[in-house]
Amino acid sequence: HLATLARVSYMNNAEDLLGAKPDILSDLLAPLKRLVGQHPEATVIVGGQEVPKEPSFDSVVAGAGLSVFRKPAQMAGYKDSTVTGFFYSKDLRVVDATERIQKDLEAKLAELKVKDDVIQTTLRKMLVAEFKRGGEPYATVVVFHCKSFKKQVAAQAAFVATAMALAKSSDSGPVYAVGDMNIDGALDAYQNKREAVEQAAFGMMPAQSGELVETFTKELAGQQIQSYPEPARTLTTLKVRTALQGQPGKADEVTVAHKDFVFVPTGTKVGEVVVGGRAEEGAAGNLGLLQPSRFWPSDHFAIMAFVE
Repeated sequence: HLATLARVSYMNNAEDLLGAKPDILSDLLAPLKRLVGQHPEATVIVGGQEVPKEPSFDSVVAGAGLSVFRKPAQMAGYKDSTVTGFFYSKDLRVVDATERIQKDLEAKLAELKVKDDVIQTTLRKMLVAEFKRGGEPYATVVVFHCKSFKKQVAAQAAFVATAMALAKSSDSGPVYAVGDMNIDGALDAYQNKREAVEQAAFGMMPAQSGELVETFTKELAGQQIQSYPEPARTLTTLKVRTALQGQPGKADEVTVAHKDFVFVPTGTKVGEVVVGGRAEEGAAGNLGLLQPSRFWPSDHFAIMAFVE
C-alpha cells in the first residue's frame, strides 16, 4: 500500500521512488528564474536552509546559470541530510566567515537566556558568507535556520541584529540576512482553525494569529532592520496534517506561520519582494495555498528581494 501511495504522489513517479527529483527541484527554482528574467543584469545570491548534499543537485542549479556553496562544517562534521548554503552568480567568489562571529553570538544568546539546545542547533545551522567580485567585497549574507525560540521573539530579534552587526567589517560590503526563523502562528483564539485561515485575507495569517511575528518585526525595526515580506502576517507556511502522517489524532491540525524572511538595513532600496511558489488567488482562497502541492512542492514559500 505504501508503494502504491508513493507512485501516485506528485513528489514521486512509478519509475523512480528514491532520491531527489530533477523536475521537482526545477519547480523550486522557477520563482528565481522569473525574477532573474525580469532583472537579467542583477547579481544573484540566494540563501537556502536545506540545500541537498547530493552532487546531482549541483547540475540542477548549474542549469539556472548559478553555483552552489554548502556550509563546510555541516558537510564534514554532522549527519544532517541537508545543509545551509547558497545559490549565487558564477562571477562571485565566496568564503565561509561563520567562525568570525560565532563565539560572540553564542555569548549574546546566553546573555539573552536562550535555552542551550536552541543556541547550539541555531548556531550549527547558521552560515555567514562573504562574497567578492574581482577581489573586491560585494556583500556579506547571513543565513539563519533557527530552532524555535518559542515566545522569546524579542531575544530572537536581538540575535538577528547582533549577527548582522558582527558580520559588518571593512571587508564585508553591505550585510544582509535571510532565513527560516521558525516563528509559529497561534490559532488558539479560533474554535474552527481551518475556517479562520479560509476567511483571512488572501496570503495572510488570521488577524489574531500573528502576535509573535509582529513583535519580532517591530523589535527589528527598532534596531534599524527592515523585514520582508510585509506585512508581518504574510503567510510563508500553510499546512494541514493528514491521517497518513503517523499521528491520526492530529489529523486536520493547521499550521500557519510567517517563518521566512529577508532582512536588510533600514533605508536599503528594495524594488521588489517575491513570495515564490504562491499561487494566484482562486475559489479556494487561502486553502488553495496548502503546502506542499503540485504547484509548489515545498512546505515553505521562497522569499526573495530585489535590492536596487
